[in-house]
Amino acid sequence: MLQDSQSENYRYEIGERRTRPLLLGTKLERVFRLVGIKRAAKLYEAKTGRSCGCDKRKETLNRII
Repeated sequence: MLQDSQSENYRYEIGERRTRPLLLGTKLERVFRLVGIKRAAKLYEAKTGRSCGCDKRKETLNRII
């Protein structure tokens, strides 16, 4: 039996559309993760102890667009 995330990916691969469209903040987060900016932000947080503001920025972009 497939787990939820596996079955979701399987349905998406066979052409079934996702029920909830991806919002701008979520799309940008995925791109940043692929490029490596997300890792750099986590390193910044670990070194300085301050938040990079990624989550707040993502939520704001998802809300307004």
